[in-house]
Amino acid sequence: MKTCRVLGAFLILTSSAGPLHAAPISFNTALPVHEGGLLFRGQAIWMRMHDDPSPLGREMDVVAVPSVFVYGATSKLALMGVFPYMEKKLNIRSMGATRESSGLGDIMTLARQEIFARNEAGQTMRGSLFAGVKWPTGRSKESDSLGPLPKPVQLGSGSYDPIVGTVWTLQSLSGQLDADLSYQRNTWANDFKFGDVIMQDISFQYRLWPRTLEAEGVPGYLYGVFEAGNVYQAKDEASGIKDENSGGYQLFLTPGVQWVTKRAVLEAAVRLPAVQELNGQALRTDHQLIGSIRFWF
Repeated sequence: MKTCRVLGAFLILTSSAGPLHAAPISFNTALPVHEGGLLFRGQAIWMRMHDDPSPLGREMDVVAVPSVFVYGATSKLALMGVFPYMEKKLNIRSMGATRESSGLGDIMTLARQEIFARNEAGQTMRGSLFAGVKWPTGRSKESDSLGPLPKPVQLGSGSYDPIVGTVWTLQSLSGQLDADLSYQRNTWANDFKFGDVIMQDISFQYRLWPRTLEAEGVPGYLYGVFEAGNVYQAKDEASGIKDENSGGYQLFLTPGVQWVTKRAVLEAAVRLPAVQELNGQALRTDHQLIGSIRFWF
């Protein structure tokens, strides 16, 4: 029952500036932001987790609305911030109980530095390193009439968690290929530690309409997107004891579409679990729905 896995969706800092183009929906890109450029992305993510292997009949829904800001400090350095509003609801049918919370979650700040660039006729390739911190801004000690909320229902982890990774992008006139690898080291807070997370993603975006860039009078461009994301999370720990019903491996497949105009991008996708090899009676994910808009100043 790891709602912190939705954090992967907050890393969709698709950061390019002027004009915008297609980019990954569920993770980062290596394309640059011009110096002084500011990109905003507003999203809505709904994660449904109703596949419970235990007899408790748990059903959990998480709605996250992250606001993402990306600033081009230089032509190669981008500074990013993610500010998520969250609503979490856990129904336990065997108890007839509902546990819920809402409010600001943990803020994330990152810096992405370009380390490689190669431009050729009709295409460009970029590689970047990124690093940052997830800050304990979300409430992590909330209670209700039944006592302290379970850790996955809390809005925050209470911990300072460093994040490092790399992302590479190959862009051509007809499409784009992106791949990343990231590691989040979760630390202790309130005598509890979420398992560390490793994520690896790949995304392909292809222009569906118009088929040629020479087309005149079109209001925008329609792209098809297909992504695959691997998530491995170690087991949680409480008071030094590992939780055998937490952590494991998941593979998500994400088909989506993007409508790209000169100043804004509208996009929608569904993130579906293809493989879920979770430990013990950890709650499985049914699906995630993603919708967003991004534009730059």
